[in-house]
Amino acid sequence: MPVDYNPAMLCVGLPILGLFVFVSAAAWAFVQDQGRARRQADETSLLLAQHLASARSQSEFRTRIAEVLRQRGFEVHIPRSPAEAEDWHTDLIAIAPDGVRWFVFALRYEGALAPPTISIAASRCQQHHCAQCMVITNGRFQAAARVRAAQLGCALVDREALATWLRALNAPAA
Repeated sequence: MPVDYNPAMLCVGLPILGLFVFVSAAAWAFVQDQGRARRQADETSLLLAQHLASARSQSEFRTRIAEVLRQRGFEVHIPRSPAEAEDWHTDLIAIAPDGVRWFVFALRYEGALAPPTISIAASRCQQHHCAQCMVITNGRFQAAARVRAAQLGCALVDREALATWLRALNAPAA
């Protein structure tokens, strides 16, 4: 029995098929991207764990960050706190290769740092008579903290940026 061919069905069927192929390809790309992001996050966590494993306390974290900064060419000092001041074991003074004096607030914190942390770092930067301020953490920064840092001119180094630094330090010389 011959099949009746209706050309109008092709006009409806082909766009639906095309839409199905497009949605399938987009879903596949999304799944692949999510997997890649998960692998990168796992790699970052592993790298930070390997390099900061000895940093079980805030004081040890500051010492490890000082080592990383030295490897990046900075001259690093741990400032003395006045007797009446509380030592949070966060402060570093780092002189960049270009001579710029940086105040570095090295904070071991797994969560997302908030704007008050940036304000504290900026205040301590002034107390230590530094030209630039930087906050380094093994955690992340809240969006509002990033805004506050931009307002105060404070550089931020979160877990991903710190992992990038560590990768660069461990890369074989070319």
